Amino acid sequence: MQSARDRLHSVSESAGLDAQLLLEFATGFPREQLLAHPEQKLTPYQERTIEDLVRQYLAGSALPYLLGWWEFYGRRFIINPHVLIPRPETELLVELALSFLQPRKPARFLDVGTGSGIIAITLLLEHAGSTAVASDHSLDALKVAQKNRDRYSLGNRLDLVQASLAEGLGSMFDLVCANLPYIPSAKLADLPVARREPREALDGGEDGLDLIRQLLDDLPRIVSRDGSAILELEAGQGGKALTYAKRSLPGCVCRIQQDLAGKDRLLIVTGF
Repeated sequence: MQSARDRLHSVSESAGLDAQLLLEFATGFPREQLLAHPEQKLTPYQERTIEDLVRQYLAGSALPYLLGWWEFYGRRFIINPHVLIPRPETELLVELALSFLQPRKPARFLDVGTGSGIIAITLLLEHAGSTAVASDHSLDALKVAQKNRDRYSLGNRLDLVQASLAEGLGSMFDLVCANLPYIPSAKLADLPVARREPREALDGGEDGLDLIRQLLDDLPRIVSRDGSAILELEAGQGGKALTYAKRSLPGCVCRIQQDLAGKDRLLIVTGF
């Protein structure tokens, strides 16, 4: 553990924690056990495994992909390089969505571009009785979402659909959530994230709003009366996204929600 921590300092600000997580993965022992029993000896296989993991990490592999899971909203979700790594800012979307769902009143919602399924699954676990549809154009991503659905025993409450945005979905939903690709294409070349995570899940076109505009135009068809929609944005897109939403949905109330850092993060549409 000390060796891994020392080597990871050059690439990580949390080298100690990362070393513990890699060792937990390599041995199968909980972190608490590893920390409580530093005298425990590794088998040759475990030594080779941790060495290989550290080498991959130093070569640029993302820690969550090496582990095969990452935490979101207090739960572990299965991930792989076909889906984005869950990020804390998306928890704001979940918190706001939950505030729109009335306690003890079942709702039906849609998660567009679901990826690993973290948004839909978290909302279902936090709001008993509701049902959901989660769509993604990537079959590989949907296979990951299916594993997470099965992990949390939600097969009877969550339908997974391969679709481009909400294409082909005829139902009306009380709530539509989406964390779509929103990074402008020109920015991707300079972002380390684009070299490790699936580009198609990041690339939002020339200004980053291509798919967001398409979904906004389709919202009146899929959002029920008095329903809502919440779309995650890049920090600098709030003004442009809000202007387009107001023009595309003149009968709705559109606003921007900032994150804890004071950056534009969510586009909220209500009053359908």
